[in-house]
Amino acid sequence: MQSNEKRLQIGRPQISEYDPYFQSYLDAVPEGDIGEILAEQIRAVTENFAPFAGSAGNVPYQEGKWTAKEVLSHLIDSERVFMYRILRIARRDATPLAGFDQDWFVAAANANRREMARMLTEFAFLRKANLLMLEDFDQEALLLKGTANGKSISVRAIAFVMAGHINHHLVILRDRYTPILSLRV
Repeated sequence: MQSNEKRLQIGRPQISEYDPYFQSYLDAVPEGDIGEILAEQIRAVTENFAPFAGSAGNVPYQEGKWTAKEVLSHLIDSERVFMYRILRIARRDATPLAGFDQDWFVAAANANRREMARMLTEFAFLRKANLLMLEDFDQEALLLKGTANGKSISVRAIAFVMAGHINHHLVILRDRYTPILSLRV
């Protein structure tokens, strides 16, 4: 039986395809198929954030830091921004794309009033839709470069930044937020 499933054939970007600021995100992406990595992150995000349902999601690990719900809101917003950049660049729109202030976005999102389950569903739907779009890009589109936040970046580099950004925040969630769950018995 033949599978209709498409595979992302995206090689790791060259350093010339992104700003060195993003190197830590690319370093956070393991070797392997980027499509599988992006798809697997749906499960990883769900499993790691689910314990923060209810009031546990409204507690920062330290005064002045985001809550777990605010971190997830940031991941959702970033997913949208990254894919918007990918869409514009892949469609050969040379308009420089503005950056965004993550703190303003988090403050305006009112994440602590939202249900964790709905937020996790939103992330999963976004990521699945984004994977469908990425799978239809040819190699030429993946190598296209545009300007985002004043820096040159390729479509495939943004895909890797998306994956690395999630991994970065999952490490923080596990290291700094998960220990506070045991304090809330």
